Parts: sequence; structure tokens; C-alpha cells
Amino acid sequence: SILNYLIRNLDVGNPPAIILFSLIALEKFTQTSENKSKISKRFSVIPEGKNPLLELEKFVDDDQDYIMRQVGFCAQWCLDNLLPLENRKFSYTCVDTNNINMMLNANDVSEYLKLGPNGLTARCDSSSFESVRGTEQADSGVWYYEVLIVTSGVMQIGWATKQSKFLNHEGYGIGDDEYSQAYDGCR
Repeated sequence: SILNYLIRNLDVGNPPAIILFSLIALEKFTQTSENKSKISKRFSVIPEGKNPLLELEKFVDDDQDYIMRQVGFCAQWCLDNLLPLENRKFSYTCVDTNNINMMLNANDVSEYLKLGPNGLTARCDSSSFESVRGTEQADSGVWYYEVLIVTSGVMQIGWATKQSKFLNHEGYGIGDDEYSQAYDGCR
């Protein structure tokens, strides 16, 4: 079956792109409750310690292979949001954010953007134009942030006021109205 094929592809011996696309396909299939139930049941029969998502999650901070880093992010996101395991702590409960002054705001984000547990990473696997604001407001002084881009595609990175509209299905995000500005590396 397709489900068994996708789960078999979650082996670290497979090419990273195959693993990544299989993870994304599993995420998409879990968007209906019937499919999510079937996928959860299939993962529940995998012996403890053999769950491929747990193995792939270890690559979340891989600095050598950016595709495997994406695999790690997607595996971790699946475990935290779609296919949680009974004895696994949610990643956000294990992250030390004491030295983080500002992070991506989970309460001010468009619907398909996946945020990492540290509030500093984001990923979008949909065709819509997703956006997120930060948790702090820049009113005065000098502000900056650094970005590490590990994927290709249309991305706009910049600054937005609260009045800026995030209309992901219409293609409006950062830099697309008078209340924001952005750098666009593709257009």
C-alpha cells in the first residue's frame, strides 16, 4: 500500500530527498481524520525505539546536510503536531528559550506555516504564501535579525506592522502592502 511505501522510505539509508518528500506526503495525508487515524494505527504497531520519526528527528540541527536538517524538522514537527508518541515529551517543553529575545509568534501566523519549537525556525510545504510576525515590536532604536535559508523558493523576508495583511491564499504577505517592507530573493 501507499502508506507502507511512505513509511519504508523513512529509512536513513534512503536518499534524503526521498525521505523528505515521503514525510511531506504523510503530513498531507493526515489532514483528514480518517487518514490520520489509519496512519496513527500503522505507526502504533512499530516496536518502541524503532519509530523512524524518532530516528529522523535527530537530524533537526544538522549543520552539514541541509536536506537532512529539513527531514529532522519535518519529523519533529510530525511528532509534536500530528503523530505524538505516548512517552515522548513535546519538543517545545525541552527547548531553553531564556536567551532568545524575540521569536516567531505562534499566535500571529498564517495557517500553513510550520513553526519549530524554539520559535526561530519555520517551514512551508504548501503552495500558499505564508507569513509570520515576531513576538516583539520594534518602535525605536536599531533592530536586526539574521536568517539562514536552507530551501529554495519564493520567500520574502522583512518587517511588517500589525496593520499589514497576511492573505496567504491571495498571495499577500510581508512586503506586499504599504504596512510592510521585504527583500524578495526570487522576483
